[in-house]
Amino acid sequence: MNRPGAYPMHKPTDEYAGYRRSRGYWHRVFSVASLILLDVVFVVMLDSIFENSKDEIIRGTDIYNERMQPHFKLINEEYNKQVKDPLANETLEDFEKRVKEFFRQNSDRYLSQDASFYRITIFGDENRVIFEISNPSKFRHWNTWRNCFLSRDFSRVQKRNLDYADRGIELAVWIYYTSPVGWPEIEHLVLRFWGYALAFVITTLVFYLWLDRRLIVPLGRVAGHLEQLATEGTVQIIRQPRVDIEAAYNRLAETQREVRLEMELDRLVESYQRYDEVPVDEMSYRLLRDIPQAIGEGFALSAVFVKVPEPDTGGWEPIGAWARTAPVPSIEEPPDFQPEEIGQLSRGDSGPAWWVVPLRSEEHPAGLVFLLDNEGSLAAASVQRIRRLIENSLLRCASFSRRLAEERNRFGINLATNMGHDLTNIVAGGKWDLNTIHRALNSGAIRLDPARAEVLLQAFEGLKNNLQFLQEMVDIYRALGAARAPCYERGDAGRYLHEVCELFTRSTSQRLEVLQDIPANCEAVIEPRLLKMAVFNLLVNAAHAIQRREDGQVGGRIEVQLRREGDQIVFIARDNGPGIRDRTGRLLDEKEIARIFRAGYSTKDSGSGGGLGLVWVKSIVEDFHQGTIRAANRPEGGAEITIRFPRESEDRRIV
Repeated sequence: MNRPGAYPMHKPTDEYAGYRRSRGYWHRVFSVASLILLDVVFVVMLDSIFENSKDEIIRGTDIYNERMQPHFKLINEEYNKQVKDPLANETLEDFEKRVKEFFRQNSDRYLSQDASFYRITIFGDENRVIFEISNPSKFRHWNTWRNCFLSRDFSRVQKRNLDYADRGIELAVWIYYTSPVGWPEIEHLVLRFWGYALAFVITTLVFYLWLDRRLIVPLGRVAGHLEQLATEGTVQIIRQPRVDIEAAYNRLAETQREVRLEMELDRLVESYQRYDEVPVDEMSYRLLRDIPQAIGEGFALSAVFVKVPEPDTGGWEPIGAWARTAPVPSIEEPPDFQPEEIGQLSRGDSGPAWWVVPLRSEEHPAGLVFLLDNEGSLAAASVQRIRRLIENSLLRCASFSRRLAEERNRFGINLATNMGHDLTNIVAGGKWDLNTIHRALNSGAIRLDPARAEVLLQAFEGLKNNLQFLQEMVDIYRALGAARAPCYERGDAGRYLHEVCELFTRSTSQRLEVLQDIPANCEAVIEPRLLKMAVFNLLVNAAHAIQRREDGQVGGRIEVQLRREGDQIVFIARDNGPGIRDRTGRLLDEKEIARIFRAGYSTKDSGSGGGLGLVWVKSIVEDFHQGTIRAANRPEGGAEITIRFPRESEDRRIV
């Protein structure tokens, strides 16, 4: 058996199955599209800023004065020389013809020179275009990736207004220019803005990847598992959670699993408690038999097996199993398999190992739970919690059985005390009537012939002895009431033991031989009523055991021995019955025999009683006489019970 974590987990299944089921895939598509749209909007805005910055460079540098301004100055000088102002008596139409003719003759020269002019437009009144000429190829060729950031349609205009209001002439000459080539400032600006764009895209991409890893995918995985819980009713765990939200979900899922398993275990235990008589070992057996499905479905496992110890063979007997799908995997534990702690058992292939969970109930082995997790979501901490929940339920079963036994015990005490009181009154009344008749016969108030009187007196004497025997039997069971107020006295324990043996011999109808080895020097401080009841119970139990013997022999033998060992009183009761066995007839071992003194435990059938006698014997020996009691199976057959208690104790005071 290996410690947790000794075997590697199998290859995980598609982690995004639940993610896609919850439409998280489309959420991711939407988030990617939003990221792209954000980058596009930013780059477009950046391009607008770039064009304004480029125009500022064109208009605000010495190169502009050297390469652009001379061309504007030349055009103005030639215009002023050839056209200038309107002539006297010249109409608007004639003036417009002269202006158009001037630009028609010189436009090719203006648009083809080294300056970045590519179009000339003349507007008349009311923005009426009266002349326009352009060089589109120059516009396309001059806008390159060296002087443009994103768009390649940079265009600005230089305006000159020809306004002669007194003559009614209004003209506007617009000269358009585009991106100049060979300007280092503009080329450096392009590189800088591409750096801005690249930095923004990388930043948003990194932010998206971080957001995707830390929020989008985790939310999708959590949503997928929640949808799976809603549709299939299974609580899955996120393997290897990377972020807090996944870890938080896992904590909630683990809590949900525990709550579901705890509720199912509570339901099972409560269903067992509805029975009138449920011994603790039967309740535990039923619980272990019924829990595989609750564990498997609650923790989304592949298979669950439960086995209990086989004392005769030292192996493990399967009593319950559950599997999600067929075929059901098998378990092959080593011959000397005796796990003490949670671990893993290899399946002998590349698949996941079985989790092995040893269970204990009141410090005794109760069983093994084997858990198979093909999904790889079951951690050692979860297995430990499963173990804790099951063991708590086993303790509840034991506690309920003891509580039921204690309630029956209290009821038995009250019943025995009350009935003993009533029977004592009846016996006393019978004795009074017999004594009255006896006195009447002796005094002559009733005259009979001597022969009849002798027979009647013998019958009276027999009835009197029977009433005395009945009174002694009533006193034995009324001794239960002494537990409330014990009354100690110094006396010969042997005498009381002899009285109990004689009373038991007279009370039983079985063919039993009670052999007494009782010396007369066993003086001690005792509670005689309780001690006599304890011995009587032991004798009754021995008689019941002999009665269940199946060897065909008739009759039985009980050996009673009392001796003094230093300051100790030792009482031993032996029988030749079948020994101490469970309900199935299996001989109990030394550890199991110690359980017969617990409340609720019985080696008899459920219809034969609840095993209260030995509990009271143990209480009388330990609580009222500060002693010990031990039971054992004799090698030659039969059972032996030994009681030891000190002759005197500070707790036993004579009042």
